[in-house]
Amino acid sequence: LELIDPNLDNLLPESWSNINFHGSPNAINSATASINEESELFTRIYPNPVVSNLYFIIEQKNTEITEIKITDLNGRLVKTVFKGNLVSGVHRFTENLSMLSSGIYIINFSTTSGLNQSHKLVKF
Repeated sequence: LELIDPNLDNLLPESWSNINFHGSPNAINSATASINEESELFTRIYPNPVVSNLYFIIEQKNTEITEIKITDLNGRLVKTVFKGNLVSGVHRFTENLSMLSSGIYIINFSTTSGLNQSHKLVKF
């Protein structure tokens, strides 16, 4: 479990979210802990806001070339985290962002078949 926001009351269940959507080890715990079976691309980043290490989870149904990149709010490429062929399944990445300036960034996940997901990232 992960506290969604450090400012929330950690005694309330709604203040928490599961970061491993497939249970442990990779077994679905409940219907609320699983992803929608119709989804062809699932992505998650944590912690957010981040100070140094950012963790990425990406799950895709098909094997294809996938790219993870970080841009600033003006759309300028800051860093390419990954670009390559990913087999279907769950993949985890870790990226050290301690050298990145404080601010707001966009993490974009994209595949050659046209699937895209973006997340706003706050860097302290």
